[in-house]
Amino acid sequence: MLKFGIYKPEQLSRSNLESFFAKKKFIAADLYDQIPASEDADADFIQERILSRLPMANGTFKYTFFQRFESFDDACIQAIRENFSS
Repeated sequence: MLKFGIYKPEQLSRSNLESFFAKKKFIAADLYDQIPASEDADADFIQERILSRLPMANGTFKYTFFQRFESFDDACIQAIRENFSS
C-alpha cells in the first residue's frame, strides 16, 4: 500500500502539511487525539485540517479551536476509535 498523506504522530507538524508541489496532504483521522499541544496556532491549524474533510451526520463541518468543546472532542475521538480501530 502506498501512503502519501500523514499517518504517523511524528509527522504532525505544520511544515509537513503540504507536499513538494504545494498540494495539501491528507491527514489520518485517527491522529486527531495525538495532535501535539503547543503555545502557537499549529495545534489549532492541524486540528482544523483533519476535521475539514470530515462532515458530521447532518452535513455540517466542525470548525473550532483545540479543546474548546472538550465533550465534543471526546465524542469525536470515541467515534474515530470505534470506526477506525486498526
